[in-house]
Amino acid sequence: STQEYCAEGHCEMRCSLSASREGRRGVAIVLTTVMIVVLTAALGLAVDVGYLYFVKRQMQIAADAAAIAGALEAKWVSGAAITSAAREAAAANGFAHTVDGVTVTVNTPPTSGSWNGRSKFVEVLITKGENTYFLRAINRTFAIIQARGVAGPGPTQFCVFILDSAGGSALSLSGNS
Repeated sequence: STQEYCAEGHCEMRCSLSASREGRRGVAIVLTTVMIVVLTAALGLAVDVGYLYFVKRQMQIAADAAAIAGALEAKWVSGAAITSAAREAAAANGFAHTVDGVTVTVNTPPTSGSWNGRSKFVEVLITKGENTYFLRAINRTFAIIQARGVAGPGPTQFCVFILDSAGGSALSLSGNS
């Protein structure tokens, strides 16, 4: 009876079914390997882009601080003192001019944007090249990051900064003038 069963071709069917299952296992291994490569590439891309975004945020903070420092200096002086004050503020925030490929450009008045040509306004451009690590897989070994900050005088002549917000009597005003 078993011989008759196999003679009718049923045994070949079992052999072809088990061979088909093994072929599917091979496809699953290939697909898993491809997915691991794709997910690793996506993770690498996220790491590089995240790092570049982090550097851009730090650079923007430095550009804004440098523009404010330059604008405060521009209230009383002009020329090299403004550039010096802006570059010192940028350096204090981690982006010193000509160190590690950093360029800090100070324009008084600004040369671009909505404050273009306005006197007493200061524009600071910070540029730095950063190496990439995982983006090298798509032939991007270097990225240039730039931040721009503009500052100028406000509508009033006087300003008071209160740095101790917890102090109850940090500022006391009296009089009628």
